[in-house]
Amino acid sequence: MRKHKLFFCLLLAVVLFSSPVSAGRLTILTEDSPPGNFIDASGKLTGCGVEIVREIMTRLGGVEKIRVLPWARAYKMVVQNPDMMLFSTTRTAQRENLFKWVGPLMKIEWVFLARKGSGVAITSLDDARTVNRIGTYREDAREQFLLSKGFTNLHPANEMRHLLRMLEKKRLDLVATAKVAYTPYPRKDPVPMDNFEIAHTFKEVALYMAFSKLTDDTIVNQWQRAYSELEEEGFIHAVNQKWLK
Repeated sequence: MRKHKLFFCLLLAVVLFSSPVSAGRLTILTEDSPPGNFIDASGKLTGCGVEIVREIMTRLGGVEKIRVLPWARAYKMVVQNPDMMLFSTTRTAQRENLFKWVGPLMKIEWVFLARKGSGVAITSLDDARTVNRIGTYREDAREQFLLSKGFTNLHPANEMRHLLRMLEKKRLDLVATAKVAYTPYPRKDPVPMDNFEIAHTFKEVALYMAFSKLTDDTIVNQWQRAYSELEEEGFIHAVNQKWLK
């Protein structure tokens, strides 16, 4: 009898440790920020990162809902709590040890956006320091980067659309954003992007899935293996080609 119990326990351990880890154990967060993840005109969450994350969840046997939150709130939650993942997150030296990383999902360029006809001439970061106000997305990697470079003329907001409207109304001189976000995606609450123009491109970065530090390595490794499979199959490249035109 004792031998049978021991055999059963060993068998159960093998099953538990060899089975795929369900995506449902994670709380998955994102923001409304094209082209990686955004709410389209029909109210549906879509985007480059969303397609990749959903495919990984399907392969891991999970159908967990992706929660859309303001960036600063989502970022704080993943830093402070276990078993959470946030995407699409810029991987920087400042953030490297705060998360466990899987990816990249995509690469993008950071730009300063200006109002058309504003006459604002920017060819370097030093030029950008001379303008009156630069709009930034609160606690975003672009804001963190500019702060690390000594910028003191930043004006943060919780939503990018608010910054664009302020730029349109001449309350800002520039907005720090992603070049691909400048493309007029069919959004639920669109801002007329033809009112703006790119004044200067100042950095290229890669975006990843960022797992909270206390997330079990077994879960992170499952996601990394699923991502690697998608990359080998050409899925990642195809999705990037679709969204990053």
